[in-house]
Amino acid sequence: MKFTGSGIVIEKFAGRGSLTMNRDFGFIDRVSDFIVSGEKVFIFLSGLFISFAMFVQVLLRYVFSAPLFGIEEISVLVVSWFYFIGSSYCVHDKSDIKVDILFLFVKSPRIRMNCHKFSLVVSMITAGILFYYTLHYALWMAEAHVTTPTFMISQNVGFFAIVVGSALMIFHLFNQLLKEFK
Repeated sequence: MKFTGSGIVIEKFAGRGSLTMNRDFGFIDRVSDFIVSGEKVFIFLSGLFISFAMFVQVLLRYVFSAPLFGIEEISVLVVSWFYFIGSSYCVHDKSDIKVDILFLFVKSPRIRMNCHKFSLVVSMITAGILFYYTLHYALWMAEAHVTTPTFMISQNVGFFAIVVGSALMIFHLFNQLLKEFK
């Protein structure tokens, strides 16, 4: 028997005779898949651009003694986006850096699961603090018209990567936390 209503799926397993509840995360999963697809494409394209720009700069500077003007400035802006979109993808992929020393001492699976949930909440709070302060700083930079020295591009182009990256990290952490309570 399967009943789907208001985001809850109730199934009765044959032979067990008990009902279990699994939350249906269809919409959140579709949004997450869309975001992750965009992150993958962006990481690939920006990594390709960074590699190509560095190759061209090294070739022009050291082989032809004619460096390309301003490529470092543009590369730094792209690299900042590459790092923070990449870090949000790592959070989604669960390949971010963790310190799991506690799990060496705790043997109970229930306590381990609760510690993992707690670490997700702490990570969300940390990403939220990063989001809050970088958003305020980015707004201040927009009012102050802080620009890059060569092309006079707004510094927010690179700095806003921290805001977007931390927001995506919060989304991915929240999605993981929801699935832990599944």
